[in-house]
Amino acid sequence: YPWNHAYCGDIDICGLKRPQSYYRNVLWDAGQKLSIFVQPPEPTFEENPDRLDWSKWHWQDVVDRWNWAGYEGEPLNVEVYCAHERVELFLNGNSLGVRETNRGTEWIARWSVPYEPGILKAVASDGNGEADTQELITAGQPEEIRLTADRTQIMANGQDLSYVMVELLDERGNRDRTAGNLVEFQIEGPGTILAVGSSDPMSTESYQQPRRKAYMGRCMVVVKAGEDPGKIRLHASSEGLSPAVVTIGSNGR
Repeated sequence: YPWNHAYCGDIDICGLKRPQSYYRNVLWDAGQKLSIFVQPPEPTFEENPDRLDWSKWHWQDVVDRWNWAGYEGEPLNVEVYCAHERVELFLNGNSLGVRETNRGTEWIARWSVPYEPGILKAVASDGNGEADTQELITAGQPEEIRLTADRTQIMANGQDLSYVMVELLDERGNRDRTAGNLVEFQIEGPGTILAVGSSDPMSTESYQQPRRKAYMGRCMVVVKAGEDPGKIRLHASSEGLSPAVVTIGSNGR
């Protein structure tokens, strides 16, 4: 306690991919073939004294984030998972070198990068030239909420669901991965909030209350259809942020 779900595994409790899932994309040549992750300068969680008993299941402590205020100039370990022949890393347009990626490197390229805010960009290439790019961007303070429903049309059968991703964005539309704001939810129309949640494995918040602290700048709401057709509107608000609303159509059988 307060751990209530594991931090290992490919998919978290909100159905989001964890770092090792992106690595498996590279190994199996399926899905996203280039990803950037950073080892935090301080551990995300306290070291588990029983780690050796479960180390074969765990993954290294890395996150897809380039917001490290207070660590300017400090070297950070960067890992790039790459299914291509080589990858070059750039920080604010300046090359940090090229690394080959193959079976011998286990398809991982590593750098030690002195932190400075901006854009950390990986450019992968094969024999035919540039093949893929990915980047991490230093986000500003959150300014607004974005709601994205996986299904904007559901059935009015009292059972159908729509999963709504909640993201906290800066003024340029980048998710602030450091944001942990409390977000409040309200619903109108023929539907209910079935559950709220986040990927935080140590959160003790209720899954039934219409509020949740964001974790790494996002959380999730599960909307359940009623038995009457109509428009369901989910509203999200948080102190100091522009609110958001998403509309989900609930259709008759």
